[in-house]
Amino acid sequence: MSKRAVYHLEARFIVDPSLIETFRAQCSPSERYTWVSNTERLRIHTFKGVPGKHLDILLPDQETSPFTVCEIGVRTGCFDGKKRWRLTFRSWKVQNTEGHKPSHGYPDKGKLLIEENNTDHVALIALWYEGGMWAQQFPRLRYLVDNRTDLVAIFLNQWKDWYKFIPGEDARQAAELWAALPHTKSQDDIVVLNRTASSALYDLATNMGWRKLTLKDRERIGLGPESQQWQRVERVDQLRLESTSNASGCGDYTVKAAARDNHYIKTAYGLIEE
Repeated sequence: MSKRAVYHLEARFIVDPSLIETFRAQCSPSERYTWVSNTERLRIHTFKGVPGKHLDILLPDQETSPFTVCEIGVRTGCFDGKKRWRLTFRSWKVQNTEGHKPSHGYPDKGKLLIEENNTDHVALIALWYEGGMWAQQFPRLRYLVDNRTDLVAIFLNQWKDWYKFIPGEDARQAAELWAALPHTKSQDDIVVLNRTASSALYDLATNMGWRKLTLKDRERIGLGPESQQWQRVERVDQLRLESTSNASGCGDYTVKAAARDNHYIKTAYGLIEE
């Protein structure tokens, strides 16, 4: 099952490579990567305090080439269909096609402004480039993490919001194990704690026989876009079998076409009878 999300590029422009380190200082790295070309993959980061459902940032683990671009885009989630901003910083090959050539920065390379307002709990990120600018305010979580933080409660909040189908007793046992992990106790970013707690719950759910389905997956087996993302594995298998109406895995149309005496030619406009 493909989980590739829809991505729309808004702008691409040249930046100084030092801008990557400016962002890195304001971000928390995740354990996940995404491919941005056939040969390059970047680590997914979150801006400190800003939930990943609003913005994610792609940064290279190592220094990039002197010719670096920033890409501003909108990503549509494959599970919920919701849109979020994505900022990508990556190397750019001079021989790339003219049609995708990045704009020059303003006045010579892209400029960045980051403002953090702890009173209103928002973060403003603005980028200027030749021919335009991009600026967005993002909500920041108000939760401050210190040595008095109830880590079990953070885990159970994620369970309550997203994984309530897991029995409460199992969730609490997992919460206590997660809260005792060294990297959990040493973390001071609430966004990272929420993400790692959600990852642990994801693993628990799959081990208990649940499967998370994308929008396309749910529509393919007849559940529709309003159905729950998490479904029991046996139900998914049953619905998939019913949607094909036969054990071979072929669709109804294929089976019916194979049973006909008529022969057809496949064209760009559909099937044409010979």
